[in-house]
Amino acid sequence: MKNKLDWRIFLILAFAVLISSILAMPYITSTIGDIILEEDEFNPILQVLTIFVLGSFSALVGLLLGRSLGLGLPWLEGFLNGNFDRAGFVQLIKKSIFIGVGLGIGITIVDILFFHPFSPQLQQLTVPAPWQGFLASFYGGIIEEVLSRLFFATLIIWVLKIIFSRNKKEAPQNYYWIGIIMAALFFAVSHLPALELSIGLTPLTVFRTLLLNAIPGTIFGWLFWKYGLESAITSHFSADIVLHVILFPIILGT
Repeated sequence: MKNKLDWRIFLILAFAVLISSILAMPYITSTIGDIILEEDEFNPILQVLTIFVLGSFSALVGLLLGRSLGLGLPWLEGFLNGNFDRAGFVQLIKKSIFIGVGLGIGITIVDILFFHPFSPQLQQLTVPAPWQGFLASFYGGIIEEVLSRLFFATLIIWVLKIIFSRNKKEAPQNYYWIGIIMAALFFAVSHLPALELSIGLTPLTVFRTLLLNAIPGTIFGWLFWKYGLESAITSHFSADIVLHVILFPIILGT
């Protein structure tokens, strides 16, 4: 039974992906929707369906492969199976929020001090309204974590174990770090197409995007490995709230 998929967890994740993709549409429309509309390609319903299918597939694969690697959603699984440590979960959520808020503040400080003053393109970035940023934070916290950590990091670790350590019961720790770092880089690179649509790519904007996404992505990956996807989701969501709801709208304007 241990290696079989828990369909309850999958259905919860698939539903969360669907809702998050819908909530993200106002933010996407505000940032790059007008640009895409000029090419008659932007269809919100198609976008939601595409994200839902991709996210659900990623959740399915990640949950299946993660069982043998000790990766997944242990707190949700415990809750569904009647073995839930409420006090431990509360402490984990507090820790995850603290890390996320710290990352959000740190990213903002680095961005404002070292990137925005030296790039006219960054000064032209559209900063959506706080309510749009709040809704989009569900996309970042849930969908990006499902794609980057649950799917991509897990897949990399599983492939490494199959190729190099098939006969070992557990994958070596360095495999997890490889998967975490590669997933963080994937997470960072995945932001470049939207950046190109909005303000274009320059060496500075590319470096900024890679740096300010790969570092938190690595930390989210570590949280996923050590504490479960629930921790990574909570931390990512908290960081996005700080960035897109509080600091960026205030500092850069709406």
